Amino acid sequence: MQAPLCLGDQAPLFSARSTEGDFSLDNFPGHWLFLLFCHEAFDAIATTEIVSLSGNIGLFSKKKCQPLIITGSSLFSNLAWLHSIHHHNTVEMDLPIIEDPTYEIFNAYQCHNYKKKNRSFFLIDSMNNIRWVCHYPSNVGLDIEEILRTLTALQHNDQNNTLSPADWHPGEPSIFHTVSDRKTMISMGEKWFYCLQ
Repeated sequence: MQAPLCLGDQAPLFSARSTEGDFSLDNFPGHWLFLLFCHEAFDAIATTEIVSLSGNIGLFSKKKCQPLIITGSSLFSNLAWLHSIHHHNTVEMDLPIIEDPTYEIFNAYQCHNYKKKNRSFFLIDSMNNIRWVCHYPSNVGLDIEEILRTLTALQHNDQNNTLSPADWHPGEPSIFHTVSDRKTMISMGEKWFYCLQ
């Protein structure tokens, strides 16, 4: 039985064909990755999600994060999907859409709910560690602002050894890590477990 994937685990590597050519997960050294798994091309909710991703690609680029879409459809279905989106929205789609008609990548990432047409999302850091996972039902689209907020929080905390409080947004105070030794606790007083930066 396959061990469950956990936050901090290494992301499973894979190679496959994509709408931008042959693809390997290590094509983006030093970058974070945002993976969107959807069950098939021409999914209505996923269409709105990739249009939104394309419209915000500059914000992801500033964070050195590359969005990737993995579908259970063939390369040619994915290409036709992109063509249709471009035709109806005049959106330039430069996001790689990766084919996975045998669901090998889905299974490696334990997205076993593809038969229910649910979608799964992953943030993977530049060291190939899984840092965030979320599963959405088939009838609700993701919130790009929340993805970017989470990505920014993870990167900020990595750089500053801090924690992000509830409803945190970039530029707001962060929390220093909880103190775990008595002397430091006493020196910090009442704020030893909740010290805003």
